[in-house]
Amino acid sequence: MLIRPADLPGQLRFTQAVQNAFQHQRIPHSLLILGKEDGLLQAAAIWVAQAILCGKTSEPPCGECSSCQKFQNLTHPDLHFVFPAAATATTEDFRQNIRDLSEKPFEPVDVPETADILISSVREVNKLVSRSAFEGDRQVFIFLGAERFRKEAANAFLKTLEEPPAGTYFILCSTDTGSMLQTILSRCQKLNLDPIQPEDIRKFLEKQGFSAEKSIAWSVMCQGQLGVALRFAGTESIDYYQALHPYLNSLMKGDLPGIYEQYQIWEKSGKDEILAYLQAMTFFLQDCLRVKAGSPDKLTRQDLSGRFGSLYADYGRLDLSAGLKVLDDSMYKLQRNVHAGLTLLNLAIQFRKLVRGLGK
Repeated sequence: MLIRPADLPGQLRFTQAVQNAFQHQRIPHSLLILGKEDGLLQAAAIWVAQAILCGKTSEPPCGECSSCQKFQNLTHPDLHFVFPAAATATTEDFRQNIRDLSEKPFEPVDVPETADILISSVREVNKLVSRSAFEGDRQVFIFLGAERFRKEAANAFLKTLEEPPAGTYFILCSTDTGSMLQTILSRCQKLNLDPIQPEDIRKFLEKQGFSAEKSIAWSVMCQGQLGVALRFAGTESIDYYQALHPYLNSLMKGDLPGIYEQYQIWEKSGKDEILAYLQAMTFFLQDCLRVKAGSPDKLTRQDLSGRFGSLYADYGRLDLSAGLKVLDDSMYKLQRNVHAGLTLLNLAIQFRKLVRGLGK
């Protein structure tokens, strides 16, 4: 997929800065792109790489030259990716990551939570850097999850970063620079991606072919989280808030038959539907926090989901931080294919403990 500046939702400032660098022939050899969305980070990095390797000098990427055409499947021989990986990762795992990236550049590549950028990957980069580009006179290396450098890998990469050969460009993507070596940070030019607004997500989803109704619903619910919006816009339901209403009532009352009935419905719909319900419940609890803090009504999504009445007040009495952690743990397990029934049962048990803590 060829990525254009207009394809990056809400990133006019970022794209103008990059285009200005190209116009003045000041492309940094080491660029660090910072943002909160892994999917948007990787798409932005691919766009910059397309422009660097494009065969035309005016307004790259042109989308027409042979170099741009090779980006359709990310098969350009001078484009290289470095992914966080487990020590047991195979060559086929990396190839699958690139296939996933080429098909869905805005959805985060699925890598293990414990994965790191390994020294073996850096050694391969150093080997490729020492060789000439296959086509033209440039090659680009994209590091996804750059905050996950192992210390020995970061040290091995540092010398190459300090003295890159002519025509070599490094693009590092990170959501958190706190754990990165200061020596690496100091050698990169930094560009920040802007937070995405709901209207940007709505337009993006519509361009992806989703209905206006779904685009509006998920752009509001996903609170600027593009990856979440993309994942769940493809599910069947639209108003998960309204569908959650009987479940939230049952959970607050400790009505186990009612809870079980809802779980049976969810399980029949499949994992993505369950995750969508739990994501909607996460948004609901976050709204409860806003209501509890006295935030204006405009910060809640009652206009989308119908009036929940006393449910906001009832759930606002819970330990909401604990509830959000339970939901986060449940979604993490489901994404890693832990048995859905057991995961949902444990969620209900944990919430029942929170409710009992109210003396109900």
